[in-house]
Amino acid sequence: MRTLEERLGVRLLTRTTRNVSPTEAGEHLLRILEPRLMEIEAELAVLGDLREKPAGTLRLTADEHAVRSVVWPALQRFLPDYPDITVEVVVDYGLTDIVAERYDAGVRPGGIVAKDMVAVSGRT
Repeated sequence: MRTLEERLGVRLLTRTTRNVSPTEAGEHLLRILEPRLMEIEAELAVLGDLREKPAGTLRLTADEHAVRSVVWPALQRFLPDYPDITVEVVVDYGLTDIVAERYDAGVRPGGIVAKDMVAVSGRT
C-alpha cells in the first residue's frame, strides 16, 4: 500500500497502532475500483469454470487405418461426455513432427515412431 501511495502521491490509509482506516482519497479510490474488481472477480470465476470441464480443440494425426480402427471408435465413446471439445483429425502417412505441427498426439502402427518421439502402446 505504501508503494501505491508513493506512486499516486496521496495517502490512502490512516494508520495508528490500533487502527487502519481509509482516508478520503482511499475511500474515493475504493468506490472507483470496486465495480472493476467485481468484474475481474466474475471473469476469473468463468475461467475457473472452464478449468473444471475440458474444453478446446484436440488435434490428432493418424493414418487412415488408425483413424478407422482406433481413433474414431475412441472418439465415439469420448465425445458425448465432453461436448465442449472439438476434435481435428488429420490423415497423414508420414512421421509428422507433432510438436512442430502443434498436434496433441499422433497415432501410428507398430514401431513406426520418429526417433525423438515417445511411443505408448495402445494395448491395455
